Amino acid sequence: MALAASLAELHAETRCPVCRDFLQEPITLECGHNCCASCLQQRWEHLQDVLPCPVCLHPCTHGHPQRNTQLGNMVDLVQQLRSKRLKVAELVEEEEEEEGEEEEGRGLCERHQQALSLFCEDDLELLCTQCGESPEHQAHDLMPVVEAAAHHRQKLKNCLGQLGKQLEEAETMFLRQIIDRQTQLSDIGSTLKSLLRDILGLRLETDLFMEPGSPVASTLRWPAQPQGPFSVYLTLDPDTAHPSLSVSQDRKTVSFHRLDKAGGSTSGSCPKTFTSLEAILGMQSFEGGRHFWQVEIQGSGRCSFGVCKESFPQNAVGTPTPGDGCWQLQQLVGVILDSHQAQTRVGVFLDYDLEQLTFYNLVNCSHFCTLNGSFSGKLLPYFGLCSSSIACSVTLV
Repeated sequence: MALAASLAELHAETRCPVCRDFLQEPITLECGHNCCASCLQQRWEHLQDVLPCPVCLHPCTHGHPQRNTQLGNMVDLVQQLRSKRLKVAELVEEEEEEEGEEEEGRGLCERHQQALSLFCEDDLELLCTQCGESPEHQAHDLMPVVEAAAHHRQKLKNCLGQLGKQLEEAETMFLRQIIDRQTQLSDIGSTLKSLLRDILGLRLETDLFMEPGSPVASTLRWPAQPQGPFSVYLTLDPDTAHPSLSVSQDRKTVSFHRLDKAGGSTSGSCPKTFTSLEAILGMQSFEGGRHFWQVEIQGSGRCSFGVCKESFPQNAVGTPTPGDGCWQLQQLVGVILDSHQAQTRVGVFLDYDLEQLTFYNLVNCSHFCTLNGSFSGKLLPYFGLCSSSIACSVTLV
């Protein structure tokens, strides 16, 4: 109580008699009274000659009194002391309230009407002191409620830590499974894209045939007479036929005959006539796209067929080559007939855009060869019969 009175007196001494608040930049007058510098300035603002003390009205001869720095420091200390005292009082009050709430929350023992101050670890229940001394709890592990609360709080904290670790492990495992699934899906997507590229490649190569021995071709049957959107109707152009060749009336068949048996030569009768090569061209021409036709060869001899450029010279000599603008099936790559094979059928597939010319044996469903070219301008079907042939004819099917 004495300390409180002393503090109250000290507070009173550090307050301004004008504003009744703690002194701010205190000034000590000639009469010994103290006041704030701002309060004194307000009181003397309109005065000129007589400057009285705000407390005792004693006239001050000095119009600019000095500030009391030491008193100002003491005022600051008193304010800090007051602030700490208030905080201590608040903490004490809060602690008392918490203790009261804890006791109120724990309640009283229903049997003995005493505070529940003990906790039984065996039965996990709150007890009063008298219950703890009873025979039924004498062999049990009892502890004060505060200690039991701290103990179980720590156990709960440990459990939460373990659960947190398990949760992290589960999340890690879950993320790993998601990554594995994404990797599998990515691999499946890559495989599907690869298969799609292969299928598109096969489709671009030809929609009518597939290479023998390929994974897809081994599961399909080759048609004896392929039909499809690329089949074209061809006829022969008699104006281009070499004099040793005869063309049927329907312009579908060309045969070889020797000139000494033909009754003369028609060489030079038409500018488009072949003069050196025993060859003939088709009437139709191609400047793009895909086209398929069939050729049936009968008799005994050797022939060749394929395509040539419109600019291929009719007076060309020797074996035609791609350099001359002619792509054909010849020799073993062509068709060699003997007495044991009187007839064969060949399929010709022109893919102008891919610059490929493919030949198929439609008798045994096999692939002769594929020629790669550099196509430009118009391409015409080309057919040739060797002069060594005895009796050979070519028919457009």
